[in-house]
Amino acid sequence: MENNEIKVKQDITKFAMVPIWLQDYCTAREIATYFALCRYIDNDTKGCYPSLNKLADDMKASRNTVKRSIDSLVAKGIVNKQIRKKEDGTNKSNYYILAFDKEDINAEPLQNMKGLGTQTGPTQPHTLAPPSPVDEPQTIPNITIPNELYDYAMEILRVVAINKPTENQKAHAFKEAKQIQEAGYTVTDIEHIAKNIGLTMGLSFVTIGNINKYSYLADGPRTATKAEVKSALEQKAIKDWADEV
Repeated sequence: MENNEIKVKQDITKFAMVPIWLQDYCTAREIATYFALCRYIDNDTKGCYPSLNKLADDMKASRNTVKRSIDSLVAKGIVNKQIRKKEDGTNKSNYYILAFDKEDINAEPLQNMKGLGTQTGPTQPHTLAPPSPVDEPQTIPNITIPNELYDYAMEILRVVAINKPTENQKAHAFKEAKQIQEAGYTVTDIEHIAKNIGLTMGLSFVTIGNINKYSYLADGPRTATKAEVKSALEQKAIKDWADEV
């Protein structure tokens, strides 16, 4: 009997693993920044030294956004930043050491904080409308909405880091909130969706409209398809154009 050999070709791409506990201590932007740093990490030293420009390019975010996220991670003890100098005294790219054990950090879980953002420490809650009795609907100028849907909308604005939303942004958030609620997702799911959008698509795609569009990412991040990237880029291009008009 002829012995036929079957050869299986494996195409294993490079990947990075991040601690699960990050979801309890970091915003979507901070997790995406940590993940970007992991791309360059040395497995032995747990350190790396990519430039801010390189990280910004990888994350599809601005240099200032990356810097703020790193500063927040440093404040929480999740990243240790060491400034490096060249022989002539000018700065080199910083050296970053990442924490993989939550016992080494000095941050509180986000659910114990009053707000989210890339700031360090607790932030003040959003004051978008005066408080109403529990049994009455919440009211924002020109918009009246049931309490449960109001919570969804406020959570969407929070996770996309819009601290002072315009009337149009509020209306957009309420529209998306209704669709999220009708799809069976909870208010808690919104934060997971936002984080996983950041890990899958990049920070610039964590927007009001994308929370519902990519709500299936509530189950976890994954590799984005070409069609998803194209659609997201087209959507961002339209938004950028509208902002400039």
